Amino acid sequence: MVISSEGTEHSAEKQLNWLGMTLAEMEQVISDLGEAKYRAGQLSDWIYRKNEHDFAKMSNLSAFLRSRLNEISRVDLPGVVELYQGINDPVTKALVCFQDEELAECVLMRYPYGNSVCVSTQVGCRMACRFCASGSDGFLRDLSAGEIVGQVLLLRSLLSGEGNSRISHLVFMGMGEPLDNIEQVIRVIQIVNAPWGLGIGYRHITVSTCGLIEGIERLTELNLPLNLAISLHASDDDLRRELMPVAHKYKITDLIATAVRYSRVTGRRVTYEYGMIAGINDKTSQAEQLARLLKGSLSHVNLIPFNNWQSETAQSAQQRSSPEVVAGFAESLRKWGIEVTVRREMGADISAACGQLRRSRRRGT
Repeated sequence: MVISSEGTEHSAEKQLNWLGMTLAEMEQVISDLGEAKYRAGQLSDWIYRKNEHDFAKMSNLSAFLRSRLNEISRVDLPGVVELYQGINDPVTKALVCFQDEELAECVLMRYPYGNSVCVSTQVGCRMACRFCASGSDGFLRDLSAGEIVGQVLLLRSLLSGEGNSRISHLVFMGMGEPLDNIEQVIRVIQIVNAPWGLGIGYRHITVSTCGLIEGIERLTELNLPLNLAISLHASDDDLRRELMPVAHKYKITDLIATAVRYSRVTGRRVTYEYGMIAGINDKTSQAEQLARLLKGSLSHVNLIPFNNWQSETAQSAQQRSSPEVVAGFAESLRKWGIEVTVRREMGADISAACGQLRRSRRRGT
């Protein structure tokens, strides 16, 4: 259900966006303006704690400083193009635009344990996975840390008046490949985790990847207890290459070995996402092959109902596996001692799978 549809006009572009800055960087800017560094803490408190983005309302800053900040800088949340509320689930999806009018998507999910947001890291995607709408129109550009943080704050603003307005979980699983934009993603993680930022614990932050080994190694070097989710979707290299072009560069055994090292260093279990596609990757023999690959590792398999979507020429050829087949696949994994869940589908009525809304908007459908 569409609950609003409005093109939000951005203010005239100002070079300095406070979103995406570390506190040290904010202090440097404030110091360069001739103000005491503690003013940066006050500013971050307004932005991240009080959810206030209008300098004029930041009452503990001097009138002169507020005026100067308004002249040279902005707190740049993306504009809302479309806002959809799930009918059957407590899910809200936003199609947003940035200052260059490019579009991306982000999702707010209200759970009993807290509010989770899923954000995009790129406009489009260069991975071109066969089953995914995000990369179907190709890659346009990376999103900056400020543009990613802006999605989080925008979604948080939708919780105003709901009682619990805190974002407790962050997932990098929207449009784009997070590890293809890893430096900006790391910066966002630092900001949202910081006590002066949103205070989201590392264990409540999930980074999803189609399996860029160098990026996983970079996360391993950081040694932060982040949740790592790897989109696998096949148990052998030949099929994975058909489904995911990235598999031409990385073998499954090398990818899993890299994930095992991540687990050993961080102590965190790795989740393997496995989209269930009828007649393609859902055979019992494939479940057993997957189990042999993961046996003995600190891992979890998340079986996902495949999301069908309309391509430019026709409906995507893949269809989702039946519930009975999914249940049988899961049971085969459990017999090998592999932890497995079947993802509960949320937001299907609002095309909550990443890339679908942007694509329909661009196509005018």
